[in-house]
Amino acid sequence: MNILKRILFCLFLMLCINPMKADAKDVHTTNDGIEIECDYYEKIATVVGYEGEPNIVSIPAEYDGCTVDRIDDKAFAYSSTIQVVNIPNTIKYIGQEAFEYSKKLKEVNFAEDCDIEVLSGYAFNGCESLSKVVYPTKGFVIISDGAFSGCSMLKDCYISDRTEEIGNYAFENTGVTNLKITNSVKLIGSSAFRECQNITSVSIPASVLYIGNNVFMDCVNLVDATIKCNLISSGLFSGCINLKCIDLGDDIEEIESNAFSKTAISKIVIPYSVKKVGYGVFYYCEQLTDVYVLGKNIKVDEIFSSNSNITLHGIVGSGTDGCAKKYGISFVPIDSGELTATVNDAKKVVLSWSGVEGAQKYTIYRSNKESGYYEAIDELSSDKDSYIDKTVERGKTYYYFVETQKKLDETLIATVQSNIVKIKIEEVAIKLSAESIKVNRTAKLYLWASEDVENVQYEIDNPKIVSVKWGKEWNGNKIAVYLFGEKKGSTKITFSNDYNSDKVEVYVTVSQGKIKLSKVNIGKWKKVSKKNASVVEYKIKWASVKNASGYEVIESCYDGALRRWSSTKQTTKKTSWSYMTSRLDTSKVKIKVRAYRYEGNKKVYGGWSKIETTKIKF
Repeated sequence: MNILKRILFCLFLMLCINPMKADAKDVHTTNDGIEIECDYYEKIATVVGYEGEPNIVSIPAEYDGCTVDRIDDKAFAYSSTIQVVNIPNTIKYIGQEAFEYSKKLKEVNFAEDCDIEVLSGYAFNGCESLSKVVYPTKGFVIISDGAFSGCSMLKDCYISDRTEEIGNYAFENTGVTNLKITNSVKLIGSSAFRECQNITSVSIPASVLYIGNNVFMDCVNLVDATIKCNLISSGLFSGCINLKCIDLGDDIEEIESNAFSKTAISKIVIPYSVKKVGYGVFYYCEQLTDVYVLGKNIKVDEIFSSNSNITLHGIVGSGTDGCAKKYGISFVPIDSGELTATVNDAKKVVLSWSGVEGAQKYTIYRSNKESGYYEAIDELSSDKDSYIDKTVERGKTYYYFVETQKKLDETLIATVQSNIVKIKIEEVAIKLSAESIKVNRTAKLYLWASEDVENVQYEIDNPKIVSVKWGKEWNGNKIAVYLFGEKKGSTKITFSNDYNSDKVEVYVTVSQGKIKLSKVNIGKWKKVSKKNASVVEYKIKWASVKNASGYEVIESCYDGALRRWSSTKQTTKKTSWSYMTSRLDTSKVKIKVRAYRYEGNKKVYGGWSKIETTKIKF
């Protein structure tokens, strides 16, 4: 019995120390029939269901002390009563199928400052009466699969500047009219806008890195499309029976199967960036008459259904040319310009090309590798047919091509690429020559090169004797060098360049170096005279300095009232200085002097004298 009491007592203590927590979550139903689950420990709440009758539902921002921040999966799915729903700015998450098949739902109003990053999959799928959505200003980062699929009455599609992904079937079979895909979008899923009957124009930006299949399939009122991304996916515009105008960007690398099948295009330009064209790309394009293929190595076999009216336009000797011959298709050559490259006497690359008919401008591209990155180095007007690249280096190999923007016909403008040329700049030694020279303070020396040269270096055996400055005369193979004598003596200057195995040595004799000015030997201040009761004059003298052109004086006065010095800098040709002051102005004056002379247009100074100070006495 005692043992049982002890056990019960221990259990009692355990319960006192670790009391059992009640369930932290509780589900409540509002007067509108909204079921809300409250987490009282986290102070947050989730809308988990709806059993109400009202056709206008406003989700509360707060309930029973908890912030409502989520709408759970299927919370309002299959509602037969809701027509309008208002979503507060506290909502951060809308679950999958949250309003799916709420067929009477007409209007969804997000708070302007609502911040929902991910709109979950099929959130409004099948809401066939939904015609108005007031989107949050920020929009969504991700619009998940089927988010608005089947909302046939919905005309507005808001893709914001922060939207990155549009999921599979996201807006399939909606009434979207004005579609703008922003430059923030990186992914567009398969069938994202399939069967959107009201879209008439679309532009896919270069920011899109992945685009799924059949994205715009059967958008029957789509008339024109611009594609700047690097892939045209399978069936992208298949069945767009009124699509007549397609503008393909210069970065597209692949066009997959059936991309433009069953469209109304009559002409299309396939840019030279395209490496691969898939099966049946233009199947059943009954109005197609002209296909311009600007690349040389593209195979275009089996991309058409039988159509005797098609004319292929391409580069002579290209895969397009071979296809035309193989299948008996009419072929018209495209002039892309024949490029040649030579090296001139100055070891610069000279590019020449045959003028391209219909050219509007030329762009020169260069690379260090044939299959590497080609950089645009210059742009020329249409009347040019040659170019000199002056930025090349000896001993290196370069690859070039010329891109021509030209009119293909009265309505089509495209860019064509010339052949790629390879050129190597040989590393040939440049000979330098010069004669030894005598220097009397300064002298000009000329270096002569066997051909034009840009980079010349020098090395002075004894820099204390002579210094060097490059002159303005640098005409390729004639280079002016100014020499400045520092002190009497002889030394050697060795000149060389990047491509010269030999060096030229110049012997320099300096007969007279720089003239150095001595320090000024300054005297003492002397009181000259007393002008009147309140004005006095002081004067100071110094010995003249040999070769000086004049003297620079710094005069400082001490204001006894303000207790500070003020200084002025002046020049004089004299060897003396006068100072006049009144009793009220100055109590002390000090001065220092240095000599200067001119070397050309430049002032050269000697050292400062000692500072001479005097007290003003009346």
